[in-house]
Amino acid sequence: MFLGVPNIASQTIDSFIVCQQARVVSDDVCKEPNGTFPVPDDCHKFIQCSNGHANMMPCAPGTFYDEKTKLCDHMTNAPPTCK
Repeated sequence: MFLGVPNIASQTIDSFIVCQQARVVSDDVCKEPNGTFPVPDDCHKFIQCSNGHANMMPCAPGTFYDEKTKLCDHMTNAPPTCK
């Protein structure tokens, strides 16, 4: 039991968060220490850089990474080169 937190030993967690799978990639792909960047030749993924460390992240099904907005957007807005 923790001081100031009654009955912590009997508490349970009723929910959890599921995160998308990320793939660690070479840190030299980060154009800046923090931000998101396109993956060459795959418009359905993006690179997320945090403090210079890079992770490749997938967009949700039916979406693509829009380099202009730096967000995943619906495929109806995708350029012809991304299908």
